[in-house]
Formats: sequence, structure tokens, C-alpha cells
Amino acid sequence: MGNGGKANTNHPVIPAAARGKDRKESEMSEAEEGTMCQVCMNTIKVWSVGECNHVICMICSTRMRVLCQRNECAICRQDMPKVIFTTALQRYENIKDNIYPMDRKYKICFETEEIQNSYLELLEHRSPIDPTVKFKTFEHLEKHVRREHEMYYCDLCVKELMIFTHERKIYNRKDLVRHRRDGDPDDFSMKGEET
Repeated sequence: MGNGGKANTNHPVIPAAARGKDRKESEMSEAEEGTMCQVCMNTIKVWSVGECNHVICMICSTRMRVLCQRNECAICRQDMPKVIFTTALQRYENIKDNIYPMDRKYKICFETEEIQNSYLELLEHRSPIDPTVKFKTFEHLEKHVRREHEMYYCDLCVKELMIFTHERKIYNRKDLVRHRRDGDPDDFSMKGEET
């Protein structure tokens, strides 16, 4: 009820045959909601959990801890001395004393080697033109695409956007000029809605 005990009369009457279907869809969406990251709203495949037991996905946790260099919980802002990446939703206190491989710099523990490899892959600097070629640093990749392919990253985007290398766009000279002047024609994130 949720309206101070009053029934909500704004909803249409649903035929009995359809109510069973809606109930199943509702239960599915509630179950799916429990597996969605509260930051990016994607389904969580690998959970990140810390002392406060709020969970987000591995990707958002990596973005915060590695790219943004912020160790607080994305939900409650409590400091997280370490987080554990795990394939199952678990309470931190139940798994905190287990022995895991760890990225000591960012205090991230990995339940499995597969999770650790996914994490390392997320941080790779692969060529967007030939993904079999990877570089130790983003600077090396940037020089490579400029020299070998005459393609460019936007220096302002590189400086200001906390995104992974594989999320960055590259441009030829003409498109880079347009990007700097007008933005990307397919990016509506910073443009007002047309009426």
C-alpha cells in the first residue's frame, strides 16, 4: 500500500490471467535489481565488497580505486582499506581473513585467478586499431597510434575523463578538430534535450 494505508486507485485493473504474468515479471525484476550495480546499473558479474558490506561491480570499484584513486565506498563514503572481488554475494566479515592474491598498491583482493586476470585486462593499454598489440603505458599507446596510424586522442578528454583506455575514442585530424569544437555528433550526454 505505501500511501499511509490507502489503496492506490491510479493503477488500471489487470485481468486475472495477466496478473500471474505480471507477478512473475515483477519477481524477476526484483531479483535482477538485487544483482544490479548501484553505480552503473549493469548486472554484476563480479562483486566488490568492503567493510561496510555495500556491494558494487568490479568495474566501478576498479574505476574508483585505480583511476580516481578514491578508496571510499561509492554508497556510504566509508573508507575502504581493502576490497575483495568475488563471484558470489558475500558479507565482508565472512571472507576478509581468507588468503587471496592481491594488488597491493590499490588494496584489491581477488577470489580467483580468473577475476584477477579480468581486472588486469580492464587496465590494459591495447591498440584500438589492432587489439593484439598492447603497451605498458597509455603514453606509449598514444605515441604509437599517432606515429603509426595518424590517429589522435583528445588531450583534454585524456586529462579530465576517468575512463579505461579501451573506452577512449581516437580521431583522425579532421574529426579531432570537430570533437574539440563541437563534441561528438553521436554523444548526447552533455547536450540539452531538443524540444
